[in-house]
Amino acid sequence: MKNVLIAAIAVGTAVACSEPTAEPLAADVEALAAAWEFVPTREDAEDAVQDAFARCWKEFGRYDPARPFAPWFFTIVRNVARNAIRRDRFVDRGAAHG
Repeated sequence: MKNVLIAAIAVGTAVACSEPTAEPLAADVEALAAAWEFVPTREDAEDAVQDAFARCWKEFGRYDPARPFAPWFFTIVRNVARNAIRRDRFVDRGAAHG
């Protein structure tokens, strides 16, 4: 996974933007599972993973190649998913009081 993701980011693409295949890449499945721990639906998890890939691309200059890639990437996935659920809770509370 490490080399695939780093290569994809380095050339300005994301794994999610590769040619569609019937088989999801292992990184996609692992990222989806990590996001789904925090959000209620698969669709929310897919959105979080897509947002995480975009954030990973945007913040790639902050990645330290001397350290393992996977923990850095999955921290971004989890943080994006957590932020999404917090944002949704805030919106839901506001709607209930409005």
